[in-house]
Amino acid sequence: GIFFLDTLSAGRETILTPDSPPAICVSAMSSEDEVLNSAMNKLVAFIKADQKHTIALSTIFVEHEMNQKQNGSEGEGEDCGLPIETLISEFGALGVGFDDAEAKAFHTRFDENHDGSLSFEEFAKVLAMVKKNLKPKPPISSSPAQASEGKKIPPTAGCFHCF
Repeated sequence: GIFFLDTLSAGRETILTPDSPPAICVSAMSSEDEVLNSAMNKLVAFIKADQKHTIALSTIFVEHEMNQKQNGSEGEGEDCGLPIETLISEFGALGVGFDDAEAKAFHTRFDENHDGSLSFEEFAKVLAMVKKNLKPKPPISSSPAQASEGKKIPPTAGCFHCF
């Protein structure tokens, strides 16, 4: 399945999932987009495997922040985000499986304030995007006649230009 961020749509971010209509040509993705797409696919697969993985990932950020505060290494006004090296090691230890290029693309893309670290707040936005797109789709409705036969109406095949 494809899960990528469409950075071509006028500065707005569009998330495509395997259920999305084929509205955008995948071949237009740059190699950087492909690396980010790969990272997002791994993250989605990791979370889909067990929803408790979301808690484990969030805990990495909370524990890192607590350690930073206990050690007094948090500066005035700074967040206690994860540097890229910590993201690679901690996500790897959990089994997310980012390679170095994927981790760098992920870190770069979601470090909104460009301070070199990924804060819990920045990561929470990623989780919200992922979870929003993992919600189950409603079942296909059926007519009373077909319902009695136990058949469902198939989805209407449509032209991708209509979406």
